[in-house]
Amino acid sequence: MPAVYYLARQMHRQLSGALIDYVLLLWLYSNPHETRRRSLASLRHVLKHTPEFQRHDGKPNVTEDELNQIVFIALKRLKEKGFVTVYSQNQFSAQISLTEKGIEFIRSSLSSESIQFLEDSGHMT
Repeated sequence: MPAVYYLARQMHRQLSGALIDYVLLLWLYSNPHETRRRSLASLRHVLKHTPEFQRHDGKPNVTEDELNQIVFIALKRLKEKGFVTVYSQNQFSAQISLTEKGIEFIRSSLSSESIQFLEDSGHMT
């Protein structure tokens, strides 16, 4: 289970919004690359490893197409809030980046210890 899931659950308990949105935001934030960009495959990958999308045996309980639709719906919500920029998107791929507003939202929503934890281990599954 990704480390970002634990922090997303914490944010979900404190704030209104969808847990999936927080998982995706934190995954984008924890990107080890300077561009803070992620692809659709990366976002699907992190969701596959969260309990909401796993059976009891740890295998995904949704198809790749269903995960794509879930990610696209979440990205639409995040884009409407100004938290992400979607550079390109089609049914197979997308390039997404966290905006400054999204970064500030994360930093204001988590403690400094949680931010440090996220930066140290958030991109690991």
